[in-house]
Amino acid sequence: MTKLVEIIATDQLILPGLLFENDQLKTKKIAIWLHGMGDNGVFYRPKLINQLANQLNLNQISFLAFNNRGAHNQKYLKFQDNQQTHFRGGWTNELIIDCLKDIDGAINFAQQQGYQTIYLIGHSTGANKAVLYHYKKQTKDPIRAYILLGASDDVGCNYLNLQDKFFTDLKLAKQAIDLDKPFKKMPKYSGCYPMSAQSCFDMLNPDGNYNIFPYYEASFKRLGHKKIFQELNNLDRNFLMIFGQLDEFSIPFNGPENIFQLITKNLASTTKKFLNYEIINQADHSFNGHEIELSKRITTWIKKN
Repeated sequence: MTKLVEIIATDQLILPGLLFENDQLKTKKIAIWLHGMGDNGVFYRPKLINQLANQLNLNQISFLAFNNRGAHNQKYLKFQDNQQTHFRGGWTNELIIDCLKDIDGAINFAQQQGYQTIYLIGHSTGANKAVLYHYKKQTKDPIRAYILLGASDDVGCNYLNLQDKFFTDLKLAKQAIDLDKPFKKMPKYSGCYPMSAQSCFDMLNPDGNYNIFPYYEASFKRLGHKKIFQELNNLDRNFLMIFGQLDEFSIPFNGPENIFQLITKNLASTTKKFLNYEIINQADHSFNGHEIELSKRITTWIKKN
């Protein structure tokens, strides 16, 4: 059975979601889906979401997929406790640290439904959010295991794309924030239009919360000062990383096999023992055309954990 549900973030923001359950089976296990940036929201990936839900349900695992506050380019959302107040959502306004409120809301919902074992699946930016969530929660993290799909280096890819504009855009964004204009759109001549100043600074800042997978800095040169793979090195439970062989965002770093080498080279031995790594042949960043294989791999791994 599939139900349209409301997830209430811990700041009372209302987020739409879909709950997939097998009516004939009673299960205490559930997987939660964190989508990637913007229009990668749950309601725009029906083939993948339905395939994953089907595979999980067949194996006695329920599935919760919801649009977090970063869905769409710009989206005004409402609060449960104040329907007259609007929140500026969408990836052009998002701060990644707010994902903690959304994930906690999804976890609270799952626990209220009676689920006891929870897995978190993050795709693209959702992978950043998943790892950041554990890093910030530490021992209070209730997630059993993590699945990270197409984990990308947003800071590094933006640096390669923007080149000389990179630090200029960071400066412009910081100036707007300092003038108390965090939602001011970045100028069209910058490389970050139509992002808000706060989101631009959040995404580009090498020392910020967004920089979870610093493949560029691990391969070429430092852009900031925070410790390489600081958050990932903090994971103390099993996690599975899956990449498409043709992932567009892995190309600057010589593909997913080299990314695996970068990660293992920079992980402490205490973290390496939790790492599992897989590559799906001929798949791109979004796993288009490989939804069934991806869903089976995720389900098989979750069953073992």
